[in-house]
Amino acid sequence: MESGMKRTSPPKLSHRLSALVSMLQASDSHYGSVADIGCDHGWIAITLILENVAEKVIASDIRPGPLERAIEHIAQFGLEDRIQTVLAGGMEHLSKGDVDAALIAGMGGFLIRDILKEAAGREAICEHLVLQPQNGWEEVRRCLWDSGYGITHEDMVFEDGKFYVIIRGEKGAKEPEFSQKDLAEKFGPILLKEKHPVLLQYLETEQEKFKQILERLSQSGNPGDEVKEKLSDLERALDIINTL
Repeated sequence: MESGMKRTSPPKLSHRLSALVSMLQASDSHYGSVADIGCDHGWIAITLILENVAEKVIASDIRPGPLERAIEHIAQFGLEDRIQTVLAGGMEHLSKGDVDAALIAGMGGFLIRDILKEAAGREAICEHLVLQPQNGWEEVRRCLWDSGYGITHEDMVFEDGKFYVIIRGEKGAKEPEFSQKDLAEKFGPILLKEKHPVLLQYLETEQEKFKQILERLSQSGNPGDEVKEKLSDLERALDIINTL
């Protein structure tokens, strides 16, 4: 690239990052402002602007190194006037009405839960949330429900040997009822109802893994009660998918 020339083509995103952008675009949404919490290299923030998903993005990260890289990438696209960068953790830098939607990805579910609770305590929470917890999926879903959000969309992707769940919550939205709340929390009401193929892959993979663990525990004289409970949840979820 010649000196002074700005990049104009959207960056090539991984499957997971593309799914996050698509989730923000669900229901043909267009936002005045989006918060990208834990923005890392800034590629999602840049994509949201170039694909006209948002007029403005507030991109934050608690780590100076990644934020500096994001600033460099934003400058390459000449988007400094539309993407604000902030060195901050969670949503501590946001006040009520600052953004229409927030994206929080690549963090543990318990941390995402705590971020949402802290923001809600300051009334800094926004109407639309797209969340990608690395674990603790049930904690995130439970937090959304307890905070008055409906889960309107879910997706699941498999990338580099890992399963990723993506959840979209909207304040006050209604969602399809699901009779077995515990399974809805663990595996996702919409993923189950839609018989999502990646969820099915996850359930079958985990089922086989826990069967092997239980067999080893049984041979050693350990009853493996916790493993039995997890295996039971997996088999119940598979039964639901197979009978819907």
